[in-house]
Amino acid sequence: MLENGKYEPKGFIGQPNGNQRLPQVRLGKVRLGKDNIEAFDKFYSAYPKKVSKVSALRAFKKLNPSATLLQTILSDIQARQKSEQWKNKQFIPYPATYLNQKRWEDDYTEPKPEKKPYFNGNPMVKKFGKWMVVVDGEFKTFAGSEKDIEWK
Repeated sequence: MLENGKYEPKGFIGQPNGNQRLPQVRLGKVRLGKDNIEAFDKFYSAYPKKVSKVSALRAFKKLNPSATLLQTILSDIQARQKSEQWKNKQFIPYPATYLNQKRWEDDYTEPKPEKKPYFNGNPMVKKFGKWMVVVDGEFKTFAGSEKDIEWK
């Protein structure tokens, strides 16, 4: 209803007092078809942190991903499971957070394997600023130069 050029909901005039409530607007529910439920099941089974399934389902409904986007998300999850951060489940975001914040769009570089030093096939460590070669479980001082060290 229009009063004084302003819209006022029916049954509500002026400022609300303690007895009046603002009317609530309900948005239509997003319904998932059978294909989308199967898509959600694929997502949730691939996701390593199995918590807050209902919240994840709501986020999935809101996102309503296409088949291409779902494949992108699943590929990203698979790649991130190899990362140091995701090896510790404490640092994996909840599935709803992952979906709501579109984490698959974040920059992600696959970790490069760390190369380790060897001399004549024996592993090496640096102790007290000196290179040591581990031979039959014993530490032996390395007398060669850094050029002689193999990095594998």
